[in-house]
Amino acid sequence: MDIARIAQEVLQFVAAEKIELAEDLNAAEQVLRDQVLRSGDRAMEWDLAGKRLAYEAASPACPGKANPKFGGSAQETRRRCGGP
Repeated sequence: MDIARIAQEVLQFVAAEKIELAEDLNAAEQVLRDQVLRSGDRAMEWDLAGKRLAYEAASPACPGKANPKFGGSAQETRRRCGGP
């Protein structure tokens, strides 16, 4: 399936949902983006359904650094953040 076909199907979906596209191009684009995001959410739900997902513990925020992955212990995670 190519992107042109997907675009046509998005327009058909919007029409079937009785969603009107505004004449303002920015507003119309936002409506289309919202509908594509909705379909992406549903696709992720279907893809993840029945899959066993790995658990990741909540990571603390590191000042001035990217959030680290949990290091196996709170002490290791703090060390990765540059803390004691």
